[in-house]
Amino acid sequence: MNRNQYDTDVSTWSPQGKLHQVEYAMESKKLFKVDDHIGIGVAGLTADARSLATYMRTECLNHRFQFNSPIITGRLVSDLADKHQARTQASWKRPYGVGLLVGGFDRDGPHLYQTCPSGNLYEYKAMAIGSRAQSAKTYMEKHLASIESADLETLVIHALKALEGPANDKDVSMENASVSVLGKGQPFQILEGDDLKPFLDQMGR
Repeated sequence: MNRNQYDTDVSTWSPQGKLHQVEYAMESKKLFKVDDHIGIGVAGLTADARSLATYMRTECLNHRFQFNSPIITGRLVSDLADKHQARTQASWKRPYGVGLLVGGFDRDGPHLYQTCPSGNLYEYKAMAIGSRAQSAKTYMEKHLASIESADLETLVIHALKALEGPANDKDVSMENASVSVLGKGQPFQILEGDDLKPFLDQMGR
């Protein structure tokens, strides 16, 4: 059977018991801009991630309006973790079904935080979440010293190599990878498609 016969409507089930329109929606992008100095990567329910991204953008805008300065990354992430945790205390609400990696650059320098549906909050030098997280973390632990001292170009290549990992049977490509960058003098930017080609060429892909 041709898969396209069963992906024209959200309520049409395939013979394998799948709703392809729902699966397509779950394959949407996993990187979101919050502000020029903050971005997030998500693993889990994209709808919940969009809701939390909207909350974070609103907090950033309110802070700029009140104080005429960008919000401190740690303060925003702490409020976000509280929002996660509050959902675990209300019987009439469900926890957010998404984990976030929050990258930011502020007056205190670069930051990378992880938040969980439980409300836990951690800060790392390098971290991975999602389906390829274990092999990515193994790669980053092995190359941490060079990652800490790397320039932007080398960092992007490290990110792509971490995504690929030794245990995966599919090379990263322009079609299946996205990388976000931010830093001092570098507003949040997502690299995908043709923007990744120079880095993939250096990797021999």
